[in-house]
Amino acid sequence: MSLNTARGTLVIAGAGGSPAQTIVFQYNPGNLRRTLVPQLLGGDNPSRSQPLLYTAPPTETIELQLEIDALDQDAKSGVGSSGLGILPQLCALEIVLYPPTSKQVALATAMSAGMLEVGVVAAPQLLLSWGSNRSAPVQITELSVTEDAFDPSLNPVRATVQLKLRVLSTADVDPGDPNYSSYLAYQGTKETFAQQGYSKGQSQ
Repeated sequence: MSLNTARGTLVIAGAGGSPAQTIVFQYNPGNLRRTLVPQLLGGDNPSRSQPLLYTAPPTETIELQLEIDALDQDAKSGVGSSGLGILPQLCALEIVLYPPTSKQVALATAMSAGMLEVGVVAAPQLLLSWGSNRSAPVQITELSVTEDAFDPSLNPVRATVQLKLRVLSTADVDPGDPNYSSYLAYQGTKETFAQQGYSKGQSQ
C-alpha cells in the first residue's frame, strides 16, 4: 500500500464531552459492499392507483472485511507493539457494542434500590469515513472475528474482522441528534457528485 493512500476510519464520538476515539484501518478492505433498499409507501407492494412515494431515505447497509496483523503495524495507523499481539485492536472494535461496566454497575445499583425498572445505556455514535468524500453515521449490526494466528502467550497476532453496518438516516434519529446532521451532509455530498455524473449531451 502506498504511504500516500488514505486509510478508512471508524470514529467513536466521545460521550459527555470526552475526546473522540478513532480506529484507523491497518489495511483498506479490498472491497466494500453497499446495499440500498428504497423505502416506499406501501412497502414492497405499493398501490397501483398512486404514484410511487418515498417515505424515507433508502435503508443502506455496508459490509466490509478488515485484516489485522501484528507483524505489520505502522505509525500511520497509530498502533505500535504492545506485547499483546492485536488484542487491543480487536477490543477497540468489540467494546463499541458493550455498555460501559461503570454504567452497568450504576444501573444495577439503581434498580436494586427501586429507582429504576429498566436500565438502558445509549449506544456510542459512530462515523465511518471512506476517503475525504464519504463519511456516514453508522450502527454496527454484526461483528465477526476470525483469529488466525497466536503468539506463545495465546494473544492473537493475525485476524480477519467482518463488519456489517447500517447507515443511520434522518428516519432513524431526531433532528437534534448529531447523526441527523451527519446524514444530511452524507446525502448532500452524494447529490453534489451526482450532478457531475449526468450526461452533458443535449437531449434529442
